Amino acid sequence: MKKVIKLDKIKIVVNEKYITNINEDVFTTIIKNGQIVEYRYEQQYPYLLYIEKDLIEHELVIEFTGKILQEQYPLLISQDTIHQCLDNINRLGICHIEVSSIITAAQVVKADVTQDICCGSYEQLIGSLRTSIKNHNKYLSRVVNGTFVIEKNVATRNYKVRMTIYNKANEMRIKANQDFLTLLQNTEEVTEYFKDKVRFELNLNSKDQIRKQLNLNNTMLYDVLHSDINPIVNFMDKVFEDEPAPQGLKLRDLERLALLEKVGMDMHKLEMIVRQHSSPKSHISQLMLPYRNLLKTIEYQDTNYLQTIRTLLLEK
Repeated sequence: MKKVIKLDKIKIVVNEKYITNINEDVFTTIIKNGQIVEYRYEQQYPYLLYIEKDLIEHELVIEFTGKILQEQYPLLISQDTIHQCLDNINRLGICHIEVSSIITAAQVVKADVTQDICCGSYEQLIGSLRTSIKNHNKYLSRVVNGTFVIEKNVATRNYKVRMTIYNKANEMRIKANQDFLTLLQNTEEVTEYFKDKVRFELNLNSKDQIRKQLNLNNTMLYDVLHSDINPIVNFMDKVFEDEPAPQGLKLRDLERLALLEKVGMDMHKLEMIVRQHSSPKSHISQLMLPYRNLLKTIEYQDTNYLQTIRTLLLEK
């Protein structure tokens, strides 16, 4: 069975003729030189929704998250739910959008490709991922408020692909999500669905990224939602190196362990030291491989996390 790509956030652009009946009491009217140039609606809670009608560029911009599905939020934005997402905007009574026409004609300019999986201990998972990064200069990682972030270390925005991984059950408990949960008639069901779930999000913030990561020639909404590519797995294959952990410690392992302990088991700091004492022609991923394997031996020798994660992601 073909896998369905899912998104938790999307931003689309289409001709402004597909929006009518704008409620000017809730939309902000932008006037320049005595002329109306734009209508704008924005809300952050209980879920993100942004609508912009640009009368100068003749564009309609709509951005929303999967929470617009409300009780069906766990389904996320997909080819199966996109009609419902846009219908729910019409149900707000603030404007009317032509749903079928938008699905056919809109282009996607931003998208967060999303997968939720159950994979055991979140903390152990992140520890395993941090020790498996092939090249810490090419890919930068950090943990921000419990969220693991890894992105390609490039200055050009079009090439700066980013993946975030976080405990979705914990994220649903934060104050910012309480307004959303109180809207639902099936709060317990939604909460139970996200129990023990870890969320993987690949943030695609340009049309170039969308085309490249989804292997498309365009960014038409229909084509994006019907892509058969798994960009999360593809990104992980580029970033992480899954090698079997060696068994037992030798004298050289103990020397490496001493260096690891000196940098607090921080692989990024270790890579900087290794680079300083190695030839510029050396292959850094090969030099770091013994240290990654050593960490797997002493911390995660009983669990092949990367292979398990990859399998779970491919099943979704």
